[in-house]
Amino acid sequence: MIILFKDLRDYLYKTVIKSMPSVYKLQSKKNKILDIFFLIMTHLAGVGVYCALIPTAWWIHPSSESLNISNDLLYLISITTYLGNFMKNLFACPRPSGVWQPFKEIDFGLPSTHTMNAVANGLFFIIYLKPNLWICLLITVYVFIVAVSRIYMGVHSPADVIAGALLGLVSMAFFEFFPDFPQKWYFIPIMLVCHIILLSLHSLCFTRYTPCYWRSVLGFGYILLNFTMEVLNCHVFVPDMPSYSCIIHSPLLLLKCFILGFSVSGIGYFVLKLLKLLFSHLPSLLDWYSAKANIIRIHCHLDPLEFTPEMNHNRLIYANEFFSTYIGAVFIAWMCKYVSPTVVQKTIPELFQPDLCL
Repeated sequence: MIILFKDLRDYLYKTVIKSMPSVYKLQSKKNKILDIFFLIMTHLAGVGVYCALIPTAWWIHPSSESLNISNDLLYLISITTYLGNFMKNLFACPRPSGVWQPFKEIDFGLPSTHTMNAVANGLFFIIYLKPNLWICLLITVYVFIVAVSRIYMGVHSPADVIAGALLGLVSMAFFEFFPDFPQKWYFIPIMLVCHIILLSLHSLCFTRYTPCYWRSVLGFGYILLNFTMEVLNCHVFVPDMPSYSCIIHSPLLLLKCFILGFSVSGIGYFVLKLLKLLFSHLPSLLDWYSAKANIIRIHCHLDPLEFTPEMNHNRLIYANEFFSTYIGAVFIAWMCKYVSPTVVQKTIPELFQPDLCL
């Protein structure tokens, strides 16, 4: 394995520990109303919520504009997910302990990926949707509340949140200035190879399982299928779509659309579970991949320098996630981006009529 940033990790670790008292200070002002408010806000900022809701923009409004916005936002989220979870496992900084926590997080602290996503996605909406000043202010307030909620919930130190905000800015800058993959068929295998290399470099903690790697793999698999559909022009558009305002004023149709879309897309979850079971019966393949990838993998600073037999169990779990979650994410993306909208359009055609506003 490759050992990087040991001195930086020591500095970050000390910084996180020094900022811990601020968590106790903020929680000294807690009350039931703030508990409920921040609990709701912190859950709304989870990457799972973004990934669950973004495809619905395509279900309810299958226009080229909706497709471009949802695709770009998914690409941005894949960047923040990989970068944030890579950093979590690399530096292995602790979360606050001995504080009130309504739920338990099992991964590491720094950086706060909720804050990363809030900052990056907030900037995305401001830059690309160009809302009016009041909406920009609301987005800014939302980002601030999400950051505070992570400290109030006792799951992050101020250092984690500041690091998350800075990395959110870095993610948005990378997304903005890094050139897009040309939409040519031969870039599909190039993207796949890039994903394999990046996931093989991804820092893993073998002494303690964390879901960080799983999230990164899921994001990359989803993006591969998304890019493939763009190259092959597989998206099903509806000509002369009514405006969003017309669709929003049809709540019963929207509810039916969401229920149907999520029910169809939910099949992907069960396929993912079956894939994990399948690959668990292929230990030779998992052992081969793990041995090869660990040659170039970035070392987690919580792990000992020498690999021990006790670390073998998690090693095989991560190798399973590499195969099963990547393939499963491709299938989930296909269900969300092609099957679900197709089913919705055929089942609820009245939602897509040009005269919906009339």
